[in-house]
Amino acid sequence: MDVVVIANLNQAWWFEDSLPYLQPYTIAKRMGVSERSVQRSLSRLRKKGYLQQVRERQDDGTVRYYHDLAGLRRELEQLARRDIRYSEALRAHIAD
Repeated sequence: MDVVVIANLNQAWWFEDSLPYLQPYTIAKRMGVSERSVQRSLSRLRKKGYLQQVRERQDDGTVRYYHDLAGLRRELEQLARRDIRYSEALRAHIAD
């Protein structure tokens, strides 16, 4: 469940400097699950440090919640660096 939620957020993350905005309702509808299930998944991801919710007030006074995936990105980068093949490919790329 959490992986599919991450996939949905990642799909909405087009630019590195523009955090994805995707409502739990939209994710739930795509997945065919309840909105509450998605909310629980988002909560688990925040507790693990993979996701941070960023609150932003819009010009019209409404509030949007963006999803910052920097924690997940850091974790994946650390895992990749531990992979010898990734490290060798990175060294080869830097040497070019």
